[in-house]
Amino acid sequence: MRIFRNTCMAFMLAVMFIAFLTGSSYALDKKELIILHTNDMHGQVYPYYFKQMGAYYGGVANLAARINQLREEYGKDKILLIDAGDISQGTPVSNIFQGDPMTDYMNYIGYDCTTFGNHEFDWGQKALLRQVQRRKFPTVCANVIETATGQVPAGVKPYIVVERAGMKIGIIGVATPSTPRMSFHKNVEGLEFLDSVETINKYREELNKQGIKVIGVVSHNGYKEDLDIAKEVKGITFIIGGHSHTPVYNPYMVNGIPVCQAGEWGKFIGFERLKIDADTGKTISFEGKLIHNIAADEKLAKQLAPYKEKVDKSMNEVLGDLSADITHLEYQVKGSGTTSAGDVVTDIMKAVTGADVAFINTHGIRASLPKGTITRGSVFTILPFDNALMTCEVKGSDLAKIIEYYVDRPSFTQVAGIKCDYDSKKPFDHRVTNIKINGKDLDPNKTYKIATIDFLFGASKDCKELQNAKNINTAKVLRDEVEAYIKQKKHIVVPEEIRIKVLNGNSPGERKRH
Repeated sequence: MRIFRNTCMAFMLAVMFIAFLTGSSYALDKKELIILHTNDMHGQVYPYYFKQMGAYYGGVANLAARINQLREEYGKDKILLIDAGDISQGTPVSNIFQGDPMTDYMNYIGYDCTTFGNHEFDWGQKALLRQVQRRKFPTVCANVIETATGQVPAGVKPYIVVERAGMKIGIIGVATPSTPRMSFHKNVEGLEFLDSVETINKYREELNKQGIKVIGVVSHNGYKEDLDIAKEVKGITFIIGGHSHTPVYNPYMVNGIPVCQAGEWGKFIGFERLKIDADTGKTISFEGKLIHNIAADEKLAKQLAPYKEKVDKSMNEVLGDLSADITHLEYQVKGSGTTSAGDVVTDIMKAVTGADVAFINTHGIRASLPKGTITRGSVFTILPFDNALMTCEVKGSDLAKIIEYYVDRPSFTQVAGIKCDYDSKKPFDHRVTNIKINGKDLDPNKTYKIATIDFLFGASKDCKELQNAKNINTAKVLRDEVEAYIKQKKHIVVPEEIRIKVLNGNSPGERKRH
């Protein structure tokens, strides 16, 4: 009997011990949070044909339908919907209405927040404020402050607190501190862009004091930069990013923080499922993926249709035709530092101005075109920015330094009238050699006429040779000049040549779109 009692006692103690262990493991207040996110939509209101995949992608009415479907499947109360910036700049229908169609979509589907991308400033602060005020959801950006007040701009919040999945969640927004280098000075005048890590840590502490442990970051810094941020910040639960247009198909955690991004142009919706310890804010487990869209939300499609109707007649005007496909994403031929789209655009810049050489920043050209018909809409999509074409004159000795300055940049610079060799293994300021101008050796004593754009001229403050140029003249908007040229010539032949010959297979930096 005593043995039986002892056995029963041991069994009960074992059961209690197991129950204690099991209870301990579930003492963590685990909560499941679903994050849906977009970034770098760049005004892609309607679906577009993605040649590499042989299918149509994007379209905000399609995004809306998929988001609603996911809300029904997982429950709206556990889903966050976030955008990481660069919302509107990039297509005729969005640009002409300065982002209204994109804001209409985001209001319709009910985003929880967005942050500033660098292209949010392209139309100036007044236009940006108008969009911020039209939004029925908050704009969060903690590291952009007014120099006069030391505060974030009117209508903007450094962070928000929302309730989802039974948790209070803080979301801090940060823009890339490099924005001033990517914008016209007048568009960011009076603003200061602070360090992202320092800003995140500052507001994380403020949220912690309010008892908020689950804290996310919506960042327009770039994927590589977000990975670095994750290594340096403390107490952050997740990072949703943009800026580099990186499709992160299988996101992973850095320093215990999931770092995610959903590509570009609404091709995908980022889907992240997190199990979170609500007491500490730590992510216990995590899985993420990119989700394709489905058929359009008809109600939203009808709401947006008038925008398209107003621009289609103008944008569908045929200007001419193209002899071959042109791309802005890949170098034209192996070992070349220019793209076929860059070659066509700079050739036109050179021709319409009568310049000896022309150059434009690679990121100023935003789309590729297939062989065949060129419409006004095609040109607008390739050149969405309202950059003015300008000319100036410099001596050959200064032109050599300008070429060195612009060729030795991440992703190079697109050029016409120039051929040269580039070797990144050579000493700085001596990487560009064998310069030819229109087939002849560069003459250091000759005066050359340059065609470029006002953005590039304004962004070259540390290139004194260009800043000291003579006979500076500003013409019409580059896009208008390109349209007129194509309309006059009718047939555009795509050149096949190496303009910047890349030696040793090295480029100045990894190609990253902004």
